[in-house]
Amino acid sequence: MTSPNAVYKPPSWAPAPHRTPLPPGFASLPDILIVLALLPPPAPLVLALRHWLAFPVILAFAFQPIFLHTTGHPAQDVAVGMGCAMSAVKAFDFLILCVPERDVRRLGESETPKSLWGKIKWGFDLVFNIRGVGWSFGPPNRPPPTSRGRFLQARASRFILSYSTLDMITNCLSDPDGPLLSRPLASQPQMLQLVYGGTALLLAYLILQAGHAAVSLVAVASGLSSPERWPDLFGRWDEFRDLPTFWSRFWHQLMRRIFLAPSNARTWALVWLAWTGRWAMWEYVGSGAATDRALPISVIAVLHSWWGGGVTVTGFPTVSHHILLRGTEVGRWV
Repeated sequence: MTSPNAVYKPPSWAPAPHRTPLPPGFASLPDILIVLALLPPPAPLVLALRHWLAFPVILAFAFQPIFLHTTGHPAQDVAVGMGCAMSAVKAFDFLILCVPERDVRRLGESETPKSLWGKIKWGFDLVFNIRGVGWSFGPPNRPPPTSRGRFLQARASRFILSYSTLDMITNCLSDPDGPLLSRPLASQPQMLQLVYGGTALLLAYLILQAGHAAVSLVAVASGLSSPERWPDLFGRWDEFRDLPTFWSRFWHQLMRRIFLAPSNARTWALVWLAWTGRWAMWEYVGSGAATDRALPISVIAVLHSWWGGGVTVTGFPTVSHHILLRGTEVGRWV
């Protein structure tokens, strides 16, 4: 077992400790570039430019905030790194794996807008609305419509309950030697690792619930949005029966499209294997365990781990490449 006093050494490819400050709005640039790449009609030449020019450029801009810049605060660096990783996967999905004008639809529209302004609004709604509310790949199990008054009452109650529970748990976890979840996870006994992991999962649930309830409450109360645009972020606890229902019905669907992107790549791999006649890899690449579970879990690991120090969103240190390997193992086991 790893010594409690062991010092974590980041891998050689980790970002340098001293980096320049992150320019304001720079982390949002990759998503804006994706929108610009989707503006021209999807002619064959345009699709080729998306593949060979736009995608590499966007990928470079997505990783630049991680390796060359810093916000000056570890937690904010985690958020930036997670957002940039999501931008990279979105670019892979919308520019490489599919043709959005052909493969996705906004509900209520039969075709993609033709005007420049309509295409700009369409692109921003597609790229920045990663949960897919109002799109053909939107979240499942949407609740029936409710009145504005009942919506505001329910969201206010949810915010108060989530925030008070979150505050109680964080107070219970306080320790004179420092926050428990900030200690090296690998140095703890296995049972404590499970406890810390479960606590971190609960904290993530409460943080997302409280934030989503607060923002939706303000948006609907101010008249900026309607209740229909704010479906519940999580499913009901009684829908959580096993791991598949946990991911598909209970847990948030904020990154549903992103998690599916690696699995979509399986189709491309199968076509390539069939074309080249390399049948020996067919069974592995085509199996659900290798793609539908292992690859999405690996994507989850990348999005939730800090590339340099290995600090996750929930607070306890991990090692990114170790998490990737474990993610693959868990995916095969599932």
